[in-house]
Amino acid sequence: MLSRQAGVLLVPNVRFRRMRLLALVLAPLYFLAVNEHLNDFMLRPASLPATARCLLWRLRNFTRWHLSSDGPALVPSSSPARALDEPIVYQGKPATGKPHIPIASAWVPFPLSHGGAVRTHNLTLRAAEHWDQILLGFIETGEPPALELLDRFVEVILVRRTGSHLPKDRGRPEMVARFDSSAFRDALRESIRRWNPAVAQLEFTHMAQYARECNAVPTILVEHDITFDLYRQMLYRELAHI
Repeated sequence: MLSRQAGVLLVPNVRFRRMRLLALVLAPLYFLAVNEHLNDFMLRPASLPATARCLLWRLRNFTRWHLSSDGPALVPSSSPARALDEPIVYQGKPATGKPHIPIASAWVPFPLSHGGAVRTHNLTLRAAEHWDQILLGFIETGEPPALELLDRFVEVILVRRTGSHLPKDRGRPEMVARFDSSAFRDALRESIRRWNPAVAQLEFTHMAQYARECNAVPTILVEHDITFDLYRQMLYRELAHI
């Protein structure tokens, strides 16, 4: 007899998150939840320890954000009517005097909602031992960064991506146009000026358009293997129809 399983990611602040209730309705006995740390549990007695750890982690985050006096500080915009895509700067952990490295990313590396975030999360987690890192990332909602990021980076700068899925500029790849942001450029230039980093990192192919903002700072462009793999599949599909 086949059983039906329904798995959901318990990632906060995502669109249409209420649709996850469908999984609970369709398969309540085989409901599999995966949290931000990629730990999974089901609605069964054996999963009670994992469920409790997830709830305690959420409670800790809520307490630090809303009740703790030493919680993360938001640097407010100078304008009372902040533009939708204007950078928001969050203060993270104190700088340690280690070499600085700004990481300009098309996403934030936590929650662990996709493979790119998992890779960037593990990379920056280990690099924090040797570098003072500054994160510049795109977001699609106005929610503040996770505490895991503020505990790792000395500064977190978020820009809300407002690009259309149908960009007007057809002279370049759609993904490049989608992540073209003057606000992000200004934020990256200011970070380079302020922190005088030893090196800068651009995370993902379409972020190469921000290399000029790094000026003379040595710059690393991180390519993900899945990009090559996807475009190879697209090429083979096109050739098959010729």
